[in-house]
Amino acid sequence: MTDRERAERLARNEARWRELNAELERGLAAIERDADERAAFVCECGRPDCTEIVKLPLDAYQRAHEHDKHFVVRPGHEFLDVERVIEETEEYFVVEKRDVGRVPEIVERDNH
Repeated sequence: MTDRERAERLARNEARWRELNAELERGLAAIERDADERAAFVCECGRPDCTEIVKLPLDAYQRAHEHDKHFVVRPGHEFLDVERVIEETEEYFVVEKRDVGRVPEIVERDNH
């Protein structure tokens, strides 16, 4: 598998988890919550078998997803050859996909 194919496969996996989390976010947004209360989301990493939970405030999750190329992952679940860490906490990282192959098209199409 080429680097480009790998990057595209990881992007598809991450976009799939992000879409599931978007459904959770819509449900959570309708519930009154404390601003610092943490919500549980599925890790949006590119690992096809990952089902780990990431907990973060809803507004932090929403801020991270203002950009199509951003994903919320568990620490240690980043793929530095195809993404860069743009925010780090003890419980989660926000990563940004690099423009490799069709990655921008995949994350934009699958996110809308």
